[in-house]
Amino acid sequence: MGFVPADIRITANKEFVAYNPVVAAVMENFTVSLADMGAQNMKMFDGEDSQEDIERHALEWIAENRELVDRWLVRARIAGS
Repeated sequence: MGFVPADIRITANKEFVAYNPVVAAVMENFTVSLADMGAQNMKMFDGEDSQEDIERHALEWIAENRELVDRWLVRARIAGS
């Protein structure tokens, strides 16, 4: 698509992770493919760049990737128990 490859990493300090194991589990398991990121960026480039548009993009992505998101949530619930 013409985008320069890059690594995107979620970071948090040790204290935050210790007090928020559920969030830490989501952060540890969170993945979005480069193709999906590029597709969403193209939507914004094409003018779908309002807060409402971006929230809709996220909800659409979640619906299209429900099984993956559910796995993240299961792991988060386990971390929180």
